[in-house]
Amino acid sequence: MVYCEESDGGINPNSPSDVIIFNRQGVPVKFSDYCAQSDSLTEYSCVRNGEDVIFNGDFVECSGGVCENGACVSSPRGICGNGLIERGEQCDDGNTAFFDGCARSCIIDSGWSCSGQPSQCVQEICGNGRIGGGENCDDANAVNGDGCSNACAIEQNYLCSGTPSVCSKTSVGEQRTLVILLDYDNAVESYEGMRSQIRSIMDGFNGYIRDVSFGRAWLSTDIVGPYRVSTADCVQNSRNGVVILQKAIQAADPDVDFNRDYRRIVVLSNDNIPITICNSRGDNSGSGIIRENEYLSLFAMQTNERRVVASVFRSTLGFQQSLFNLAHEMGHNFGDILQHVEHMSCSVGGQRTVMSLNLRDCATDQWSQTDPMGVRMVHYNAANTEFLGWLLPNQAVTTTAGSYTLEPLSSSSNGVKLIKIPSQITDYRGSYNYFLEFRQPTGRDSEQFPRGFPLNGVFLYLQLTGTPIMYLLEPPPYTNPTAFTHKPLPVNQPIILPEGIRITVTSQSSSGARIELS
Repeated sequence: MVYCEESDGGINPNSPSDVIIFNRQGVPVKFSDYCAQSDSLTEYSCVRNGEDVIFNGDFVECSGGVCENGACVSSPRGICGNGLIERGEQCDDGNTAFFDGCARSCIIDSGWSCSGQPSQCVQEICGNGRIGGGENCDDANAVNGDGCSNACAIEQNYLCSGTPSVCSKTSVGEQRTLVILLDYDNAVESYEGMRSQIRSIMDGFNGYIRDVSFGRAWLSTDIVGPYRVSTADCVQNSRNGVVILQKAIQAADPDVDFNRDYRRIVVLSNDNIPITICNSRGDNSGSGIIRENEYLSLFAMQTNERRVVASVFRSTLGFQQSLFNLAHEMGHNFGDILQHVEHMSCSVGGQRTVMSLNLRDCATDQWSQTDPMGVRMVHYNAANTEFLGWLLPNQAVTTTAGSYTLEPLSSSSNGVKLIKIPSQITDYRGSYNYFLEFRQPTGRDSEQFPRGFPLNGVFLYLQLTGTPIMYLLEPPPYTNPTAFTHKPLPVNQPIILPEGIRITVTSQSSSGARIELS
């Protein structure tokens, strides 16, 4: 048996380096060593025949191994070019030629992949369905927006696996969710006796997610806590949200198996806590995403099992909008993707207009009442629903002309629910498109809180193409020259966009709205 092997593999004989050995208790110990001659090792400590041997100036023989360049190794280094993959080789293609994927040292060249004996090597090109080089996915095409980009990188809000890669939205399917209940050292209440209430809230929220995703997403929730943590190191700056997450994950670590790979971590804290504690936004809710290679200095993100890489958000309980707050923060949380949906109002020459090709004629204000990313717990709008992967491919069309029937967004039917209209608007962020959706006051869209504004009709939005940045637009007539009025497009009154595209809602009923584009 070989007990000793120099850590540099014998590349630098006679030079000090480190060796890792295991004592009789099986504990790894690191010592310094150096190679003295071709058939012996000099060690500060070594193991031979199961007994500790303390360095006394004598050589420790290389028993049962092979001496190579002054190091005791388990077997000779392979001979590159003989077609066999041996010790120290990543490949061996039977030759020592340059630029064929397997280098003269039998190391695989960057951008190549090799397999078999003798090795067969192929150059990795994005789109060939094989993962190699610097690729982290390859779905056998060079198309953006399908999860694996044209540079063979996994796109935001996607998971990819297999060869060729199969990619799916992270917001589709089971969303393993951990709820961490958090209390603070100076809070006036605790969560004792509230666990059943919190379970009921999360079960209700799971029902909401199932409804608005048409059954394409659901939550499986574990609840732990409450944990009482100190606010001693909370300060008033932008890091406070991370401080809360750090404290919560650290507190829950002894009770949680983080190998369950939670996609969502929800930190619920008592809303009787003064808003100045561990808070940077003026309220006590917010979202943050702990990603790979991020916040490495925060030791609490490293758990007993592994470092946490998950979407995390914090919220409060005890007020009537608790479910809305969950829906809003979870929208941010789904792949860190959804943004606030706001209004946009435009004026040209002092006159209100539905839109302007120059966005400097427009201004945004309060959040929309047509979306949880605004101020209401209804369906996410049609474009947000598409972003989350909850629409089927045939349920969205892109066009500038033709006749279409839009089905209610809240219905479980499989018809068209999203019409995108390319625009000529551009700015420093990119190009824009319009989109249309049809809402009816049924199901989740019948929710009236916080204002008695019914979702009943075809709504028009402007969207930064390929992003979750979007604005609700207001059609004429403009009865209030200064305030935004939430209203759908009028029936049988054409709306003309600045590109000259005419939109007409020719009819609508509870089952659908007929749209003419010309």
